[in-house]
Amino acid sequence: MKKWFYVIALMQTGCSPIYYSPTTQNVPLFTEGGQTRIAVGGNTARLELNSAYAITHRLAVQANGGLLFPKDLDNGNGGSGGFIEAGAGYYMPVGDNFVFESFGLVAYGSVENHFPSTVSDNPGTTGNIRSNLVRYGIQPAIGF
Repeated sequence: MKKWFYVIALMQTGCSPIYYSPTTQNVPLFTEGGQTRIAVGGNTARLELNSAYAITHRLAVQANGGLLFPKDLDNGNGGSGGFIEAGAGYYMPVGDNFVFESFGLVAYGSVENHFPSTVSDNPGTTGNIRSNLVRYGIQPAIGF
C-alpha cells in the first residue's frame, strides 16, 4: 500500500506549477590562460548562455544568463523569469588528468507567475506573484 502512495504522490508533482527551474551549472575546467568556454542551450520555453574565460594561468571569470518564457496553460496560468550571473575564480591542474576550480558567483533575476484562474475563488486577489532574487555562492569543482 505504501508503494502506491509514493507513486501517486510523485505523479501529482507533475501537475503543480513551476515556481523555480534550476539552470545548468557552468564548470569550465580550464588548464591554461587564454582559454574560452561558451555554451548556449534551451528549448521552446527556455534559453541559457554560459561563458567563461581564463584571464591568466590561475584566474578566470564567468558570466551566465537565462530566460524562461513557457507558453501559458489553456486556463491562462503561466509565468516567466530571467537572471544574469557573474563571478571570478581560481583554477589549477591537479596531476596530469584532473582540474580543481572554485568560483565566487553573484546573480540577480526576477520571476513572475500569473494565475487568473484563481481570482474568482479568491476575491480581492490579483492572481499574480512577482519577485526579484539575488543568489550568491561559492562553486567548487574537481573534474577529469
